[in-house]
Amino acid sequence: MPSRELDVALYGATGYTGRLIAEDLADQEAEFAIAGRSRERLADVASELEADPEIVVASVDDDEELEQMASRADAVASAAGPFNDLGPPVMNAALREGTHFVDTTGEQGYLRWASEQDERAREAGVTVVNATGFDVVPSDLSAYLAAHALDDPTSVDIALATNSRLSDGTQRTMAASTGDWWEFEDGRFQDAVPGRHMRSFSYPDREDPSTGVFIPWGDCATAPRSTGADNVRTFFVLDRDRARKYNLLWPVQWLVTKIPGLDRLLASRAPEGRGGPSEEEREASWFSILAEAETPDGQTARAIVEGSDPYGLTGAATSRMALALARGEGNGPGVLTPTQAFGPERVPKLVPEFIDEARVIEP
Repeated sequence: MPSRELDVALYGATGYTGRLIAEDLADQEAEFAIAGRSRERLADVASELEADPEIVVASVDDDEELEQMASRADAVASAAGPFNDLGPPVMNAALREGTHFVDTTGEQGYLRWASEQDERAREAGVTVVNATGFDVVPSDLSAYLAAHALDDPTSVDIALATNSRLSDGTQRTMAASTGDWWEFEDGRFQDAVPGRHMRSFSYPDREDPSTGVFIPWGDCATAPRSTGADNVRTFFVLDRDRARKYNLLWPVQWLVTKIPGLDRLLASRAPEGRGGPSEEEREASWFSILAEAETPDGQTARAIVEGSDPYGLTGAATSRMALALARGEGNGPGVLTPTQAFGPERVPKLVPEFIDEARVIEP
């Protein structure tokens, strides 16, 4: 694809995550535009950057405006959620204009839809990499490493431990997608009940096993492609007392969310601001993600990915993966997971200040 006037067009730049992506694009000295619905808010973002990005006003409801934005860039990066609602119009515009695309989604419904656009992406000659943030870059990497240490694994379990808090935008997105959950079981997506599973994980640096409670997140939709496994489950690591509590409460919450219209009500009650963790909170935040793969005959392999500042990772990974695609790098075309697109060695090198360790754990 011939180079265009912009490396990246960033849609949804005014939110907490969007600002972090814009900051990294400026640090990378990219030629980029920031786009969204409000010129005033975009101007506020631009004034805080050590760069002079172009401002592009484009409504998610206006296909022509989105196409004009996408046509001028080698890659589009979207941080505008909830993606179940706002993701398809932006991604569709990129596909129609033959523009590479990345986004920060973690929503399973949208991820399933996006994976179904693989043939369109291949025909357009572009690469689409969804979920280029903390959900799912490090967990996708851990799952890939564990699975590829075995021959033909059939199951992958992923455990996340972190002390990071959620931004306002992430809370709104989670509320809007409440009840829209699946796990990948026996080679197909099935309705998931949070808290349905609880199991222990042996982290290499901990004497006692850690307790994980099943919470379906983005990897249930992406790890089947990264690993080839027929069964994928994701767990959140808690202390044992809290794990038992949530093991009982989450199924009840899941039943409540089946009430028609409740997801919209919860989204309307979620925080309206564009805030998130402070710089001090981000500097003190950490994550540790353990993946365990297993074959039908009981062989297992484990991999761990550890690092810091999940939101900083989201901003940097999204920015740098978009720029890599704009430069013609990556394993496309098609709709790929982050590790499929860039490989298990390249992913940590894209964000070395946020991923400290990524390795297969020796038996």
